[in-house]
Amino acid sequence: MPGYNSLFLSRIAASSKRLGAGFTYYDKLNGRIGVVERGGSRAFFGAGPLKLWPFNSSLWMSVVDDKELTIRILAENGIRVPKTFIAFTGGTDLSDRGKKSSSLERVLSEISYPVVVKPNRGRSAAGLSFLYDSSNVSEAVAYAKEYDNGILFQEMVQGAEYRVLVLDGRPVVLIERETRKMTGGGVRNVSKLTAGSGESDGRVLGRGEMISFRSYIAKYGDKVFDDDLLLAVHPASNLSIGGKVIGCQIEIAEEWKRLCSAIYESVPLRFFALDCKGHPGSPNRLFVLEINANPGIESVYRWSEATGDMIVDLLVEHALVHPE
Repeated sequence: MPGYNSLFLSRIAASSKRLGAGFTYYDKLNGRIGVVERGGSRAFFGAGPLKLWPFNSSLWMSVVDDKELTIRILAENGIRVPKTFIAFTGGTDLSDRGKKSSSLERVLSEISYPVVVKPNRGRSAAGLSFLYDSSNVSEAVAYAKEYDNGILFQEMVQGAEYRVLVLDGRPVVLIERETRKMTGGGVRNVSKLTAGSGESDGRVLGRGEMISFRSYIAKYGDKVFDDDLLLAVHPASNLSIGGKVIGCQIEIAEEWKRLCSAIYESVPLRFFALDCKGHPGSPNRLFVLEINANPGIESVYRWSEATGDMIVDLLVEHALVHPE
């Protein structure tokens, strides 16, 4: 066993055993690459930050790493997405040359609040803030700029939040996630609820969360919310910042199947995670927020070990039957 212990690769190894395949560490020193072999077929899997899955081309992985480009492609193919602006705050790298954008000043004059501010390239909510008015915009831009010179300003969509894992255009599991929220007390206003604590649900807040709180306070600081009312001041459901899984389905409705198929036709990734927000079942009320071409699987395991094993087995089997 190599020195590096990857939970992801340990799950791949366990799946290989269940499927009657062999698993070895291809990177024998550090254990960051694993290979599954059976009957002359083999598939490689990686440990983060490497590419995890053996499905997607480097071209389309780089495309969806560019959030603005992805949103634009989806919109041009009739997929409902939030209204999105991009501005550059410094020199652009080679991959951004030729990209049309507005100046930061022009974007700020055109956006409507509330708005999501995030780096054009970034993962796991890094650089992400929610602004309810313009009072904290400079701080939010500076935070996003630490991760990328391209800054996205995106309409804040209301509703439930979902992640769908999609394989060859077909949804394999639908995950409903919930953001961590602050609770109103019925007596103290928002400013007093948050004064000096820097915490929500007993957890120290990250920088983007604090920016969001300050913006929320600037707009709603004097408001007293009802007792037990949940206040979504930083409505991001990423597991890394306190989000949690509240539902997981493998029997998936037709509207999701149609959406996944349409996205696969627009962005031909063999395997991806689709992040959506809105109200399923209501026409034109489900928005695609992002596509992740290298998704982890732990959100499924948070719901059920058995479901997680089933999905990993499906993916490993698919990789062996349909190798790169």
